[in-house]
Amino acid sequence: MTNHQKTKTRHIRWLVLASFALMIFATVFYVARPKHGALPAMPEIAIDAALIDFAVKRVQTRAQTVSLTEYHKSLRDAYQALNVAEVEGVDGKELMRLRQNFVEKTEIGQTARKERYLLMGDYLAVQFEKILFDVLEDIQNKGLQQVLNSKSANYRKLISISGNFLKEGIRSGLIDADGQMHDASFVPQILFRKRWRMLGEIPYRYQFLPIESLVDAAYQLRFGNPANPELRLKAVQRIQRAVPDFNHLLASALVYYEAKEAERAKAVLARGLQKEPEDFAMNQFLLFLTNDTKP
Repeated sequence: MTNHQKTKTRHIRWLVLASFALMIFATVFYVARPKHGALPAMPEIAIDAALIDFAVKRVQTRAQTVSLTEYHKSLRDAYQALNVAEVEGVDGKELMRLRQNFVEKTEIGQTARKERYLLMGDYLAVQFEKILFDVLEDIQNKGLQQVLNSKSANYRKLISISGNFLKEGIRSGLIDADGQMHDASFVPQILFRKRWRMLGEIPYRYQFLPIESLVDAAYQLRFGNPANPELRLKAVQRIQRAVPDFNHLLASALVYYEAKEAERAKAVLARGLQKEPEDFAMNQFLLFLTNDTKP
């Protein structure tokens, strides 16, 4: 056999072996695919570490510029009274009175001056963040019920600065009953400042940096009430505008599924698969829904 023939034979053997290996891989892949589909996780949202670090330092820097005047002290007192009342569950009329009192203390309506109010929010947000993590550490060491029942100094501080934040965080799944938080440490501060704007009757993302708005949208999608899909779908739209390659159709289908609207989820997936017919997660999810909703 000539050298040319030997080389040709080796090439043929290689092609046969490669084809055989490819056939085995394809068979294993096909068999391994869940025949009944699979429920995917919510698509991940990448948060730029440098941008969020800048945002956090910006709030800290702004907070350091605040010198407490009579305006700030009066505003803080009204805010703390409102938070304590919310936790104690006072009647609706009293709560409304305290909210109105707080709005008047902002003096935004009389002066149109928003900046000093927003600076006070940043000042309190930095304090809140430290108190919150002190309380979470207490919960990890002593247990949730003991912290709630003992009404420790840290817990009372947390109530006065954030109202029902801890209980709402546990209810939504952001915080575990063992004190662990299921999101990045910068998230509570952004949520705090959002609420501060809402209480002051300012648009809730007013002067937010784009990265802060993205974090807020990601939180709403991940921890928003499944029974309220409209708000979560708006969050999906906000994320898509900020992150164009975000799989918004898969996320929307998951929102509908978690709201117990399987047919609308299937319709979204069908629309998505017209554009991306090879999308593995959407194919598997549609198969899962089809089998899950069979009579």
